[in-house]
Amino acid sequence: MTTLVDPERLGNWVAAVLQRHGVQASHAQSTARVLVAADVQGIDSHGIARLPAYLGRLGSGATATEGQPCVVASSGATALVDGGNLMGHPVAEFAMAEAIARARSCGVGWVAVRNSNHFGIAGFYARLATDLGLIGLAGTNAGPRVAPAGANEPFLGTNPFAVAVPTSSPPAMVVDMATSAVATGKLELAARDGKPIPEGWGVDRDGHATTDAAALASGGWLLPLGSFRQLSSHKGFALGLLVEVFSGLLGGGPYGPGVQNLVFTAGDRPARVGHFLAAIDPARFGDAHSFTDAVSSLLADLHGLTPSDPETPVMTPGEPEWRCELERRRDGIPLGGEVLNSLTRIGEELALEFPSSAFG
Repeated sequence: MTTLVDPERLGNWVAAVLQRHGVQASHAQSTARVLVAADVQGIDSHGIARLPAYLGRLGSGATATEGQPCVVASSGATALVDGGNLMGHPVAEFAMAEAIARARSCGVGWVAVRNSNHFGIAGFYARLATDLGLIGLAGTNAGPRVAPAGANEPFLGTNPFAVAVPTSSPPAMVVDMATSAVATGKLELAARDGKPIPEGWGVDRDGHATTDAAALASGGWLLPLGSFRQLSSHKGFALGLLVEVFSGLLGGGPYGPGVQNLVFTAGDRPARVGHFLAAIDPARFGDAHSFTDAVSSLLADLHGLTPSDPETPVMTPGEPEWRCELERRRDGIPLGGEVLNSLTRIGEELALEFPSSAFG
């Protein structure tokens, strides 16, 4: 059974649950914003389904609840933020605000973040910049789940990054992607639903290609973007490595096995995740309105191309998520199965009724 849930009510409930677990109100609201943003865009692998894992780490003390993210080094267009082992969402929002302020002042702002946690969808933070007419960039490392091209064991995380570009009319152009063949959360969703995965997403504990979504939880690992060498997996590996440098090394944080994974490896240890957040002001290169008009013209020309499948029009990066968001903010977020059951149990344990009744 699937229930449609009002995004606003869901966000309020998530924030209340997090506060019951000791998270500061503003940090709880930040986390709720990001989780709901993922769900309304149809990125269900990074939305409310992540809440139980977050609560587990809060309950064990692995994620801190006291303190604030802070700038520990600053020089013109750049800054280094220490996340204090807090929830990654408020840390990343803080860091993007710093990047935006520097872009306003210097034309570009780049912020490295250390000592943070899982921050949800990278595109959320990149879009904070486009809302102000800026180009936004965001990325993060994660615990080792992906084997570099040619290796037979995991070393890098899925290491996603996002770039959002403002347009003169919606939707913005948003590239938000893992550097692995698929995000870990999509395998988790497939495993919960008992569905097979496409060959090329991952391998089993012996390094053999598999369509078993549960293989990752029993010692398997993901492949880089491209999956196999003949399909250019070295390019996905290289992209993941760049994100590792920008997210981990630039801020003085750990890399690869030194970072803990939210679901598989963290346990009760600090995750030590690193991020990068950046913003660019197009007005420093010329007329800002001319730039956004040109981006919109580019996207319009792409829409005008003849589709390879007449039933499937050409869509630009970020457009499917934008269309999904319009629909889900109007009709509600569909939740069902194990995710709905686990959320209902959380609500019952805390005497906070989950808003699973009629939408609205």
